[in-house]
Amino acid sequence: MKQKQYIIKNYGVKKEVKEIMLTNSFGMELYLQFKKIKSKNNKTNIDNIIKIMLPSGEEQALEILQNGYIDENGKKFLPLATTTGFMKKEELSEGIIARKDGCCEYLFISEEDKEFVNLFDNVVSCGKIQEKLNKDIMQINKDIISRISLAFSTTNKISYYWKDKVVILPETTYKYAREYVTLDKEALRNGQIELNEPKAIEVEHTAFDGFGLASPEFCDMLSEKYGYKIDYFGLRMYPTATKGLCVRFPFVKYFEDNFKEKNDVFWKDKNGDFYTLDRWGNKVNISKCSLILNETQCKWAKWYKSMDEIYEAIDREEYKQYKDLFYSVYIARVNKKELEEYTRMNYQLLNVTNLTYSEMKELTAYDEEMYQSMIANKSKDRNIDRIKIFMGDMSKGDDEGLRASTKVQYLMQQNDRFYKTKFVKETVARNLEKYINELCGGKFYVKGNYKTLACCPITYCQWIMTRKPANQIEEGIQRTQFYVSNEYGKRVLARNPLASFHEPQKINLVEHSSLKKYLGQDYSSEIIFFNMQDDTAKMCSGADFDLDEGFCIENETIYNSIIPTTPFLNTDDGVTGAEMLFTWDNMYKSILLSSGNTIGKIASLTAKINTYNQDLGFTRVEDGKVFTGRELYNKMMDKKREFYEEKFKDDFESITNNKETIKKYSEELNKPDVSKERKAVCYTMLRASNSKISEIYENMKDIKWNDFLEILSKFIEDGKLIDVRELPEEEIKEYLNKRFNENAKYIYYALYLNQKAIDAVKTLNPVSKEEIELLKECFIEYKKDKDGNILMIEQKDKDGNIKTDKNGQPKMIKAILVNNVKNYPYFMKFTKDYVSDYKVEDINRSVLTINAKRIEEYLLERINYIQAKLDDNNSMILETLNVSKEKADSMVKAKIRNVYNQYKFDAKVSKNTKDKEKINIRWNNLDKYAIEELKEFESDEFIEDKALVLKELNVSSKFAIRYFYDVIKHYLDLENNDVSSYKETKEKTDIEFMHRYFIKNKDKCKDNNLHENFIHDVKIKSGTEFKIRVGSYKGITITDKMYVKNKHLYRKVDNIELGFIFNDCYEKYGLVDGQVLKVIESNIARNGKSVSLIVA
Repeated sequence: MKQKQYIIKNYGVKKEVKEIMLTNSFGMELYLQFKKIKSKNNKTNIDNIIKIMLPSGEEQALEILQNGYIDENGKKFLPLATTTGFMKKEELSEGIIARKDGCCEYLFISEEDKEFVNLFDNVVSCGKIQEKLNKDIMQINKDIISRISLAFSTTNKISYYWKDKVVILPETTYKYAREYVTLDKEALRNGQIELNEPKAIEVEHTAFDGFGLASPEFCDMLSEKYGYKIDYFGLRMYPTATKGLCVRFPFVKYFEDNFKEKNDVFWKDKNGDFYTLDRWGNKVNISKCSLILNETQCKWAKWYKSMDEIYEAIDREEYKQYKDLFYSVYIARVNKKELEEYTRMNYQLLNVTNLTYSEMKELTAYDEEMYQSMIANKSKDRNIDRIKIFMGDMSKGDDEGLRASTKVQYLMQQNDRFYKTKFVKETVARNLEKYINELCGGKFYVKGNYKTLACCPITYCQWIMTRKPANQIEEGIQRTQFYVSNEYGKRVLARNPLASFHEPQKINLVEHSSLKKYLGQDYSSEIIFFNMQDDTAKMCSGADFDLDEGFCIENETIYNSIIPTTPFLNTDDGVTGAEMLFTWDNMYKSILLSSGNTIGKIASLTAKINTYNQDLGFTRVEDGKVFTGRELYNKMMDKKREFYEEKFKDDFESITNNKETIKKYSEELNKPDVSKERKAVCYTMLRASNSKISEIYENMKDIKWNDFLEILSKFIEDGKLIDVRELPEEEIKEYLNKRFNENAKYIYYALYLNQKAIDAVKTLNPVSKEEIELLKECFIEYKKDKDGNILMIEQKDKDGNIKTDKNGQPKMIKAILVNNVKNYPYFMKFTKDYVSDYKVEDINRSVLTINAKRIEEYLLERINYIQAKLDDNNSMILETLNVSKEKADSMVKAKIRNVYNQYKFDAKVSKNTKDKEKINIRWNNLDKYAIEELKEFESDEFIEDKALVLKELNVSSKFAIRYFYDVIKHYLDLENNDVSSYKETKEKTDIEFMHRYFIKNKDKCKDNNLHENFIHDVKIKSGTEFKIRVGSYKGITITDKMYVKNKHLYRKVDNIELGFIFNDCYEKYGLVDGQVLKVIESNIARNGKSVSLIVA
């Protein structure tokens, strides 16, 4: 199903504005009805709803929430709603030190629509919010904000009259005991992080948390809407604030087959219908139900006394016009039609294993081979089929032929010979670079996929019939067992976000005859059914069953690399939330108090701690103590501090002198009336001094590094240190197991903070800066004097100036010897620039880091070579220009020569320029100049002339493709080349790419306007043309002149409306009423409901 989208404005703290999309939801459906907007388009412009980032200062944010927001046009907006996702958003300032400028996004609505605020609250809760306002004491964030936010979650609305077809059952629990470790709270109160000794603890778990059942008939109805078999879906319903997962299961059939005898909670009537008791203790005919839900899903069910009261609320006269909104189901997600067999790995899981370097190398080998074959130096080793699949030459299954989104893609579709040109190789390499960087960060393909976590439906049905604790039910999946349709054997299951090495679970997928009988052979393998008897869900980052996903991996190497340990139990999990009187002011304060991305900060820190644990460092033989390379380096350098101060005395003096030079010439540049010639001298001197300082620092760094390697080598030779990297595989694994377990208390404390940050929404007790600093302090070692006292040093700013307090005294801070986690790579941001900033392999020796450096040297250096040093092979392009004309027009020749000379000059300058912005400006200016110079020769009559000149000047392939693609395309069309597309197949073939197989079929190239689009893009950048998008297009013929009126576009010839102008276009180009636009080109969208116009 196509998702409806709504275009609104999004404001940053400093009122920077951009357009964003809100997706379809209950809230947006209600607003459309309120405004009487009947849009048939997938995209609708909404002017009166905006999203803003609240300032981080509580006083300023509260002022906006209480008194409204004024936009750049003086229009007033009032607060409408926020969501739990919006509350986690932050806006950081730019610069070396990023500070939090904004915290918490919030939807606001125009004052002219202020009636909608009360309407929304009333309709979404059938009046319960107003009923409780200023009267009830509650956990406001949990009971109001979290539930309201469901109304703005992405869903597809499907009309379905569910009255008397839904049952809401009570919540139930079971107990499970095992050995856990816990935080020592007494030590924590004293500023120490310690663990209690492991002991058996019985924990109460919520069974079927967020989980429900759907009848096959209901799922078949959804299947008709989606066009394929639906076996599970995420559900939203109102006014019960329902959120959860429902799976296809023939529960009535199961009851018929397995019902034994009547009891107090389940029985069969004389008509053969089954009855049970709902969460209020009322009897309900479950045989007539389409959906079996429970109160963990229906969050506001507690506000009603019965299902009948819910129906009566919906049926009240004041909600009559919204009846269809209530009697609909809102589908948040459904199973995929087909599930990929292989998925890219994520670094979080790799980061908490005992994988060795050789194992990591083996895991990434397949992906490396795929990428290497696409950029191989020798043509015989280069796999053109993989390149074409990577570039997107996939069969579309229609008669239009292959579409080319880029010039390079079109050239390669026409003939493989074009890969020999530098331009094409560069383009492929540039596109590959992102994927290779991600491979460095641990994203390689592994057999497995993400599955939605569900509860055993047989256990649920047995519980419905007996109400016995789930762990006493024997008919369903038992302890340590899991079920996936048609999959069996050992797996690793991990749920993101993942922080601790105890969270990935080694599980076993079992056969289960009853599940197979009732689910069928063709049931989706995207669902993994959990037993309701052990604590696996809790161990998987505290998972529940309301659409949570887990990465299910079938790989023996990864399975054998999960670290054995005693798991951690957070005894504060599930703490009672803070309650207060429900008022608007208290709601705003609750929101602000618990907003922010503290969870993200903790996740970043835990990733670095895990990398520290994985560091294959050095073991001191005399006492077995482990040191990382960074620890050893810093300690050795500190011991030789005085030696280096003397050794580099002249260097430091030179640095000081060069800094003085920089200061002198910088001050001169700031003076008024400095001549152009003098400025040039100043800039030359600044560059020379900065370069000299960098050279000196680099030289000192190399000397110290080489000294360190020499000392380190001597210690290893003398048997004082053991290099862990050189140990046998099994010993490395044991080393990593020991290291993770010895440092477990730090990760478990981070988990405790993470849970506290999650619970802050209800407890209003956020994680403090001091609590995070306590964790950081554990990995910092300070410099000490001879008596063992920590050295204090003067604090300096980024310019080297000493900071002072209010009394003018220097601020003093502890002198850090080594911060063990500060400089560990954060693999989500792994790039060739990032990894080259320091000696990653040598001083950071985690398995991921070592392997990343190897891939960088192996694959990224080849890409760098292609981009920087590869010679052009322009003959492939020029030989295509099969010209019959003998002499070119002299004016054409002169103009092309001028452009080519400028092109060569700009290329040379750009090669020596590091500032990317300056390079882009230079190329944009060249494009503008080229288009202007050549505009009179755009017609087809000059094709031969241009081709002849390109050959005579022997231009580069890049130049020819950039400015004369129309010429190349003209001659390629005459060649009538055989064109192929690729279609994926289940059978193994000779064409393989990323564990998928393809067959090659003859096809044709769809005609394209890539050259014309390039010219338009250049003109749009230069401001001589601009592109506007028009919505609600009804197929009206587009004439050459249009005019603007009330943000809509009309034909000048007869005043017929074309449609509305999208907001971003209207404001970007400052369009005004009465403005006449000359239409140069039009492009109607595939769905026929919008059109893009190039106008002047």
